[in-house]
Amino acid sequence: MTGSGNLSIGDMVRTEEPAIFRNRKLLSTSRIVDEDRIVGREEQIQSYVTLLQSLKTGDTPPDILVYGPSGTGKSLITHRVASEFQTVLAESGKSLAVIELNCQWLNTNYQAAVELAESLPPEAGSITVQGKSTQKVLKEFFKRLEENFDASLVIVDEVDHLVNPVDNTDEPAYSSLLYQLSRAEDLTDIETLGVIAITNAPDFVEELDPRVDSSFNPRDIVFSDYDANQLRQILYRREDAFVEGVLSDDVIPYVAALAAQDHGDARKAVDLLRTAGALALDEDAEKVYKHHVDRAQEEVERDRLLEQANGYSSGKKLVLFATAAVHAWSSDPIDSVPNPVMQQVYSFMCDITEFSEKSQPTLSRYVDEFEQGGLIETSHASKGVSTGVYRQIKMARSSELLVETLSENDSSIHDLLDDRELISSVVDTKLNEFYT
Repeated sequence: MTGSGNLSIGDMVRTEEPAIFRNRKLLSTSRIVDEDRIVGREEQIQSYVTLLQSLKTGDTPPDILVYGPSGTGKSLITHRVASEFQTVLAESGKSLAVIELNCQWLNTNYQAAVELAESLPPEAGSITVQGKSTQKVLKEFFKRLEENFDASLVIVDEVDHLVNPVDNTDEPAYSSLLYQLSRAEDLTDIETLGVIAITNAPDFVEELDPRVDSSFNPRDIVFSDYDANQLRQILYRREDAFVEGVLSDDVIPYVAALAAQDHGDARKAVDLLRTAGALALDEDAEKVYKHHVDRAQEEVERDRLLEQANGYSSGKKLVLFATAAVHAWSSDPIDSVPNPVMQQVYSFMCDITEFSEKSQPTLSRYVDEFEQGGLIETSHASKGVSTGVYRQIKMARSSELLVETLSENDSSIHDLLDDRELISSVVDTKLNEFYT
């Protein structure tokens, strides 16, 4: 059996790929990077070091709440600082247990307790959790920490995801967990236990049970979005993931500028650079250029939109499709979509398809949801005193890409592409009527 160019499969496997990447692992967004690759977080690191100093003297540090947008280094810095304290304590003959719990896929307080028990270092032994209540699992967890370590640090990442109610009450699971962790020294014999809670949404503390407020009084460490300069430094410090000289000089500044303008997320910036390199590799290019970054941006954006669109019902997708179609299929370029025009075009689409038309309040609710999801932005405008105020919709994502993505994802909407010329004429007519 032969493959491309009459090469055998064995020859194809042995063929060396073009020299683009030298160490792709450096571009893994889940990789914990070395200290010399950390950029722009000196203030947060200093806050951590100051607050956790008491671990070295056997005293309990204050609770810490770490918050900020995704991709701003919260988990990375927390892990690095905790590791350094482990090393420093070990140098003085003391032991520090660092337990990291990610709540993203957990639902209940019991699941969190089991995960903590299973995250114990090997020297603490294992805990049998079957048949035990949440309280008993946690007490055994604290006991093992006390018996085997001089100090302990529990890091609860994505803490706000634990939203399931506890014991038929309105108290969310994260409230109960933080209460038990912050009161560990009062409830058990453990003496030195620090608690760090990490979240993207600090407002969750408003839902804490009043009794938690008296025990969980955290010191805040805030992480803000990276700016273009910081992102540029972060990417330059991972440049050795590529073969020397393979990146065009303008690629990293370009990626940093795009990422800073769009989200300020270091993980997404690194992923964009990696995707650009992969695209250059796919086309056997000798170097990575800006046009590879543009294609990578489109690919990443498309994947993101597909994932988001897959979560909407068909009814919501049609409303979003109608909004994007008004912007994309208008004969004359428009900055924003008047909500009345979107509703009229949407109504026309319902007439020529099998979709049932939603009420105006429902459409308004859908638009709110699209705005919360970052797909659109809205504002209020008026054509004059006698006409009243209307809502205008600005696309926060490419309308052409939205049309393409939504039509691929739903066969009923895809059929509307066959009527593009007709719908486009309706769009032009309704826009003209609205503005004149």
